[in-house]
Amino acid sequence: METITEKSKCSGCSACQNICPKGAISMRHEPESTYPCIDPAKCVECGLCVKVCPANKGSARESKTDTGKIYPIVYACRLKDNEMIKTSTSGGAFIALAKKAISMGGVVFGAVWEKDFRVTISSAQTNAELTAMQGSKYVESNVQFSFRETAAALKEGKVCLYTALPCQIAGLLSYLTMRKINCENLYTADLVCHGTPSEVLYLSYLKHYEASKNVKLRQVNHRYKNKNWNSLVPIDCAYISKNGKKKAFAAFKDGYLNGFLQGKIYKDGCYDCSYASMPRIADFTLADFTGLGAAKKYKNNYKAGVSQLIINTQKGKSFFETIKDDLIFEERELYEALFFNRQLWKPSRKPKDADNIRQDFKNGMTWEILRKKYLDKNPKNRMIQLIKDMIPRIFGAHLTVKVMFYLKKKKMAPDEALEKLNAYFNK
Repeated sequence: METITEKSKCSGCSACQNICPKGAISMRHEPESTYPCIDPAKCVECGLCVKVCPANKGSARESKTDTGKIYPIVYACRLKDNEMIKTSTSGGAFIALAKKAISMGGVVFGAVWEKDFRVTISSAQTNAELTAMQGSKYVESNVQFSFRETAAALKEGKVCLYTALPCQIAGLLSYLTMRKINCENLYTADLVCHGTPSEVLYLSYLKHYEASKNVKLRQVNHRYKNKNWNSLVPIDCAYISKNGKKKAFAAFKDGYLNGFLQGKIYKDGCYDCSYASMPRIADFTLADFTGLGAAKKYKNNYKAGVSQLIINTQKGKSFFETIKDDLIFEERELYEALFFNRQLWKPSRKPKDADNIRQDFKNGMTWEILRKKYLDKNPKNRMIQLIKDMIPRIFGAHLTVKVMFYLKKKKMAPDEALEKLNAYFNK
């Protein structure tokens, strides 16, 4: 067997790698994609990899997991635990879900940094192990064999919470369906994803950063929380060297993160993602609550951060009842969530120079030149980012999002997404 699916459609979810009985499949990383490679010496042509692939037939979306879907319920929420929320990217909704699963003797799966700065989906069975899963990681995560680990835990009767990107959740559900695993104790949470750059680009950038700054990095924080939350959700980053020195600054001043924020360095499949849509594939959907308060006032204090928690299934609704005492929360309108989080219902647009950036990288162009040519050191891009940064400083974040809501309401209103969602539940 030569191919499982078209390279441009592959999300790199690793369902094929997990289901292969002969260990014939490994994942290959390139700037524009991550896709499976098959070892012909080990392959026995069983076809399981083709059958399990969500990109081929949408098996996860058509599986029995859809039967519990409910019209999305949207909450703005934050942890009551003021210390725990400090280490969370936004309001700590993930921690509330994860701690509950742990308290039930369960296993939590989520993305963690490895020592070499690769990101992998790992498991946790104690609250202490959850710390590594906190925080945003704006690079692709490697599923490895966590689907197999989830299946084993479910067969033992354990509760499992699997938190990942929607394409990875699709791969997990398809894998478990083909394995005929009882998913009664499985809870899933997908993240609102703008797109994921390949780890090839990211690891290369870190080498460039270390060389240009003459440092060795110990830790990277893509969402450094050093300010009070506001409805524009400003993104700062921090680089911590092995000698303990910290350098923090606005993310748009960082070459890699600016490329991420502009959507210029994602993998090809991200620009045509079928999972950036409603209804969502998981029991829960987690995101920042950008634009909170623009359409309608909110009543709680969210200065420490706020999560957007969307409940998509009856199972998720029941689980939420068990954690709500740990949260400060209020229900919000779905329209508000869709308006400021476009990737809930539509994938990121592909910028004109996305292909050029990745091709130049493959041809050996250094990150310093890439930054000057395409990203934060490009005078035009830098001026636009500086203007965007200054407007809320002058007028305030709350007024800025209200003006954005008013100006873009007709152009960006997600009426089409709501119509499709209503049609789904009324059919």
